[in-house]
Amino acid sequence: MSGGVYSLPSLLTVAASASAPTRAVQRTFRRGQVAATRGDFVLQVQEGVAALTAAHHDGTEVLLGLVGPGEFLIQHPIDLCHVSAVALTDLRVVATPWDELAMSPGFASQLRAQLLRMEGWTAMQAHPYVDRRILGILTLLGERFGRPHQAGLVVDVRLTHAQLASAVGATRATVTRLLTNLERSGEILVVGRGADRRYCLPSTAAVASHALAERNN
Repeated sequence: MSGGVYSLPSLLTVAASASAPTRAVQRTFRRGQVAATRGDFVLQVQEGVAALTAAHHDGTEVLLGLVGPGEFLIQHPIDLCHVSAVALTDLRVVATPWDELAMSPGFASQLRAQLLRMEGWTAMQAHPYVDRRILGILTLLGERFGRPHQAGLVVDVRLTHAQLASAVGATRATVTRLLTNLERSGEILVVGRGADRRYCLPSTAAVASHALAERNN
């Protein structure tokens, strides 16, 4: 799923019986812990949010996306990608073998929707203008983690300027300046204070459009 090419023969050549006893196991990770599992297992998030990150040799990290309830975390192989999943909040997951999960109803459609969201994230990261990258990432997060608010749609996940900077490939100072510009232009709002501080999208048109396309495809 994250940051590399995966061969998934178990999804194509499932031989296990649908009536076989489940081998799924519930697990929890505290905020800041790496959410890892065996390579033949998949973690499905039940509660909380995980951040997919790629660490470079110089110590910098790139935010590859956020994974929330209903979505999957796959153990990335040890390679030059250095991809890992870190609990952004306290995280509760279910670890299930690939072959068993592939038999479950709705798995293919859930995985497809997650892949579409990942493609959208990559497309936003590739935008030539950093302010549009920021707005695009926030829009995608609003689609996945948004909740209605009198001012628009609140992105109900806490992100620091440093995390947004790692998502859009810019410095923290640049992201802070551009966020201020986006607030001044009315393209984003900020609601709440302290730990409850969240970004808010005053218009949900783009979010609704992307979600509708995902459902119809």
